[in-house]
Amino acid sequence: MMNKTIKRQGRKGVTRTLAVAIGLSAMAYSAPAFADVDIQFSDQLATYMGDIDRAEKDHEKVFRKYRVESSSYGLKPRAGVNKSRRSQIEWANERLFPNVDDYNVEALFTAMLDRGLKAADPNFAGKLVVSINKMRISDFPVAVIRLSHRSQISGTVKVYDASGKLVADHKVTTSLHPKRLAAAIYKGPDYAYAPLAQSTRVGPLAAQFTEKVLETLYPKYDAPGPVIIN
Repeated sequence: MMNKTIKRQGRKGVTRTLAVAIGLSAMAYSAPAFADVDIQFSDQLATYMGDIDRAEKDHEKVFRKYRVESSSYGLKPRAGVNKSRRSQIEWANERLFPNVDDYNVEALFTAMLDRGLKAADPNFAGKLVVSINKMRISDFPVAVIRLSHRSQISGTVKVYDASGKLVADHKVTTSLHPKRLAAAIYKGPDYAYAPLAQSTRVGPLAAQFTEKVLETLYPKYDAPGPVIIN
């Protein structure tokens, strides 16, 4: 059973395969200014989402201040040494959430899907429902999603047209396999994270999952995914 969490709205888009699937039923409606994205978590994930969000926000605040992946309890005396060296990189979470107070895990998945959908088809008039069943991150600070050997995620994605008819239904599973880049400057389309984020943060895995969701629905679309800046 899925436990429904926060529902958000934002401008969305979709690509060719769904444009065909939605077809005539969508043409009967004028495209709304906003389309629905609904993120759901399994009962187990939803139960611990408060702990997961707190750990994520703590790490996010530290990273923005010092440019190191650590909790506020794990900072070392020279924590800020990398800040100037990494000042020209557009980091993923800051791109999506300029105000750190707006950041949480549900919002992260929503924002990544929102950005991808806008790029694919600004006139999308339906509803996207993504249910996340399992999330494992190899060294995450909250034990319920920690897994020692690899990070992986699985869920389902359903798309409804403007009349509420189900037009696409897929299971999506992926492990983390980001692109890697040695760079002092990065402002590209993908989601940039520091190396340690692969094993300690939700962001890289969320980027991998949303990339696969979008490309499963719209195979001609090159969706943004995670890139590790070494």
